Amino acid sequence: WRTRLTNDFEGPVANAVPAVAALRDAFRDTSAAYVSLSGYGGAVYGVFEDATAARQAQDTIQSPDVRTHLTPAHE
Repeated sequence: WRTRLTNDFEGPVANAVPAVAALRDAFRDTSAAYVSLSGYGGAVYGVFEDATAARQAQDTIQSPDVRTHLTPAHE
């Protein structure tokens, strides 16, 4: 599913806005199962297999310039 779920704006936005590329890469360095941009890059998000992994990524990525939010999965 990861190869079929794509965002055509990801490459151009990441090239035009280095901060978006850096945040996307930071998420990819975590244990996220999937990382992408929402829409045209207003947010970068990661999908995690469990809450512990998501919290660890949040602790790693969060900084004064980055706001993070955890949203639980809906079953």
